[in-house]
This record gives sequence, structure tokens and C-alpha cells, in this order.
Amino acid sequence: MQKLIALILVTLALIIFLNYKSVLVSRPYGFCNSNADCSWRCGFCKSSINDTSYCGGLIPPGMTYGPCVCQSNQCIGSYVSTGGVGELIVAVKDVPQKLQQIGTIYSLYLTVNSVEAHFVGQNETGNSTGEWVVLFSGNKTFDLLQYSNISAIVGDEQLATGKYTQIRLNLSDSSIKIYNLYMSIFNKTYPLRVPSKELKLIHNFYIEQNKTVVLTLDFDVGQSVGKEGLNYILRPTVKILEEGLPKGQKPVNSTEV
Repeated sequence: MQKLIALILVTLALIIFLNYKSVLVSRPYGFCNSNADCSWRCGFCKSSINDTSYCGGLIPPGMTYGPCVCQSNQCIGSYVSTGGVGELIVAVKDVPQKLQQIGTIYSLYLTVNSVEAHFVGQNETGNSTGEWVVLFSGNKTFDLLQYSNISAIVGDEQLATGKYTQIRLNLSDSSIKIYNLYMSIFNKTYPLRVPSKELKLIHNFYIEQNKTVVLTLDFDVGQSVGKEGLNYILRPTVKILEEGLPKGQKPVNSTEV
């Protein structure tokens, strides 16, 4: 009977941990050969929260220290949520448009290198504090104009509950396909430069426990694409559409890219 009770308690503890755990930031704490080597390094950081030079900065609001393991000879510690978790989905969409000076754009290939959200906790209001949380890191290239009736999900992650103030997409140079009868351009592809290499949007939103926030970035191609000399330029003009869903549910008419 005692073993059964112990097993039940361990199972309940594991369920609670998995329900609330949300690793937001990983920190390298120093060289290691095994997990045992990390015990004193991570223990030092847990007891020296204000040591910004060694431990990577002040612990973000709403977070505490999580597991610390040896990965690729580095002690990697993590922050985890002290409360519940919710979910954030970032998607993009647009429709083909005709621009007076350029012609009809049939394809606009967008390359997304990362998607991040800015977490400031429950009581912070400024954008200079808090932590950037990574929803996606890698390389996604897709034709934005293929997502007019559906939205393309570019980032999806479980996040700590609390207030978030910004969304940031890091972008690479891409390409567009244009048709312009008067200039004898028939579905020709051109390089598309993204001068800033970044799309940063100020938008306050709240992640609540067991709920999903969907932020759809609706690109206005007519305002975003221009021509400077012989070069086509992308300076994104975006409207944010926010939607709330139960946690784990995807937005209607959406797909992963």
C-alpha cells in the first residue's frame, strides 16, 4: 500500500511539473564533462542571482531556475515558469496585389530566420526590461502570396503566463515574381532586399494559463514593396490580428510552414 501511495504521489508531481514547466531561456554556465560537473556551477548561479557577468543576467520576472545539464561540454541551465503556461502562435498572410509602378506581384518569397516574443512579466510596462523568448529559430522560406485564404504558422510555442509587449521576426533577403505588360515583364523573378533584416512590432498581449493567443501578421504588400533605382525593396507594413483559443487548438484555415 505504501509503495502504491508513493507511486501515485510521484505521478501527480510529474503531471504538475509537465503542466507548468515552460523553458524560456537557456544559459551557458561553463565547461563540463558530465552533469555532475554542473552541480556547483548552476548551484552558484541559483545562490547568486545578481551575478550578471557569470550567470547571464537577472532572472526574468515570473521565472525561476530550472534543470541544469551538460550539453556539448557546456553546463546549460534554464529558466522555467513559476506559474502556469499558455501558448502563442504567430502566423502570416496576404493577398496578391497590383502596384502602380511595379506591376502585379504573383509571388513574394519571404525568408524567416527566427520569431521571438518579448516577455516582461505581470507588472512591467517598459520594453527595455524582460527577456526575448524564441518561438522559432532556423530557416523558413515560403511564398507569402500563397497564403491569402489561409494563414502560415511561422512560430508556435508554450510560454509562461504574463504580459508580452513585442513580436520580432528576423528576415533575410528574398525574391519576388512580377508581371508588367507595359514594361514587357512577364512573370520574371527579381531579388527582394530587406534593408532592416528585422520586423519588430509593438503589441501588448497576455498569455493566460491553458489558453492560446494567435497573432496573425497581415502584410500589406502595396505598402511594403517599393523600388529604389533597379532594386526591389521590402519594408514590411503589417497589421496584427489577435485571436484567443483554448490551449492546443490551431486557428481555423491555417497551416505550418
